[in-house]
Amino acid sequence: MDNRTTQDGNPALPGVERRPLWLIDVTDTLTSASGAGRRGRNGWADWKSVAVDAITGSTEVLYSPSVTALVHEALASGLDVCALDWEPDYAARLLDALALPRLPIVEPGSHSDPREAKLQAARGLAMNRPLLWTDSEVGAHAAVTKWLRHRRSPSYLMAPSNDLSLSPSMVGVVRTWIGTHAPSAIAGKASS
Repeated sequence: MDNRTTQDGNPALPGVERRPLWLIDVTDTLTSASGAGRRGRNGWADWKSVAVDAITGSTEVLYSPSVTALVHEALASGLDVCALDWEPDYAARLLDALALPRLPIVEPGSHSDPREAKLQAARGLAMNRPLLWTDSEVGAHAAVTKWLRHRRSPSYLMAPSNDLSLSPSMVGVVRTWIGTHAPSAIAGKASS
């Protein structure tokens, strides 16, 4: 077992020196708080609901298989996918309920500003590799956008809607990013 950690004390992921990373806030990226976009023109036609065990009992969440399929696509393409979530136990139960593979889940450290805590964790996990980050909480935070602008590796931040999760257009952007940065895509370009 690999017991390496990042400079911030988070677990190091295997192959981090080369593999692109998709850092997700599980609840924001994969589920809808209300399904408000359910029938809207930007919503999903394939909304489903699933019960997830929470501290306060079972709760029902809405999700789109069109969105959750992206996790499988990213992993199959050679990306590391890591959850950055305040409630790692709930995130693990949610991944199970959505029939998704168990992903590494990192809980941000403590900080007076929760966005700063997530930024510190992201810095340690991303290192010098391409980063796709989907998280509604950090989208407009100046320190996050400044860090991403100054990284040497390709970086893309998306802030999903709490009511919709990733929109259909955002799913297209994620697929394009995976197709551009995934090890399988890069290997295909090299052999062409």
